[in-house]
Amino acid sequence: MATCSACGTPNVDGVKFCVNCGAQMPPPPESWRAETAVKEEVEQIYTPPTYTDALPQTQYAQPPAYQAPNAGFIDRMQSGGLPQAVFTIGIIAVCLMGLGLIPCFGWLNWLTLPVSLVAIALGILALVNKKAQDPNNKATIGLVLGGVALFIGFFRLALGGGCL
Repeated sequence: MATCSACGTPNVDGVKFCVNCGAQMPPPPESWRAETAVKEEVEQIYTPPTYTDALPQTQYAQPPAYQAPNAGFIDRMQSGGLPQAVFTIGIIAVCLMGLGLIPCFGWLNWLTLPVSLVAIALGILALVNKKAQDPNNKATIGLVLGGVALFIGFFRLALGGGCL
């Protein structure tokens, strides 16, 4: 810290005038000048990039059109995802029904019924939907699998197999 020669107030190194009386301060010591010179050299060698340098210089005539957040999901479901989902759920329903036929696994029939109902409902929705592309008839196969699982599940429960 430098001390003012006129009033004796301590001042920060490098100031030209006293903060208390305004008198001119003596020049800073050589060690401080050397540190300042090193900092200036580093700043000349390395200038950090600014944020505007990293941005593309493309100007848009108008902003991009707004898209709904789930537009991609709906498009996928209408263009082939729904028949695939029906087919997958139908396979799951039949597998659960098959496990429900094993003794001591009859409780799975209670799980098979809602899953097969979902497969049937989505299968009907996929067949009614004109936008869904289903070249392999996966929606029809899933609908049939859900119906078979529902029928056999009800039959097994009617025989008293709901707990065994």
